[in-house]
Amino acid sequence: MSAADRVYAKVRHDIVFLHLKPGQLIKEKQVIDEMGVSRTPVREAFLRLEKEHLLEIRPQSGTMVSPIRLSRIRDAQFLRTSLEFAAAKKLMQQSNGKLLEPLQDIIDEQEFCYEHERFEQFVLLDNDFHRLFFELIGHQEIWKMLESARAHLDRIRFMFLPNKDHLQEVLAEHRIILKAIAEGDEKTLSTSMQDHLNKSEDLALELSKTSPEFFI
Repeated sequence: MSAADRVYAKVRHDIVFLHLKPGQLIKEKQVIDEMGVSRTPVREAFLRLEKEHLLEIRPQSGTMVSPIRLSRIRDAQFLRTSLEFAAAKKLMQQSNGKLLEPLQDIIDEQEFCYEHERFEQFVLLDNDFHRLFFELIGHQEIWKMLESARAHLDRIRFMFLPNKDHLQEVLAEHRIILKAIAEGDEKTLSTSMQDHLNKSEDLALELSKTSPEFFI
């Protein structure tokens, strides 16, 4: 992994996990000192993150973590819902008990994380659950294409932690989705996935009222 890739991965992780808050200034020199790299890879990483709308580079005032735009959340949500339902439907058509075992394993792991209050790991497993829809049907590259959109949605989800009631709902919805896939129940699959995936937009609207300083 190149120095620019390492900086990109670290800063992106800190933005998505909210170690760097929306609107927070981030200084090149601080990243240079912390990661032991030169200025060039830091600037390259910052430019990549700017293209993903996770950083705003302002020559006069410095580099800032991008505030969360509700319009971008809506766009990301629309893209993700459309593609994930198509993947889940195709998985349903191809599925057998053995094929779906990895999804059940993730639900079991999420239940463990929920009971032991490992909330960040719970959210990472949520991503794994949805990633598997694409991987199991041989379209893992589409999941990679969704990475930029997911980053904005993940910031919303990490902002909402810890909220055990919300995580309990997620766990219950995963069980319903998996059951619908296993039973070939397209109607339930459609309804349950739309309800499940649309929650990020609802959470964003709620958080924009309680934490307006993070939104524009």
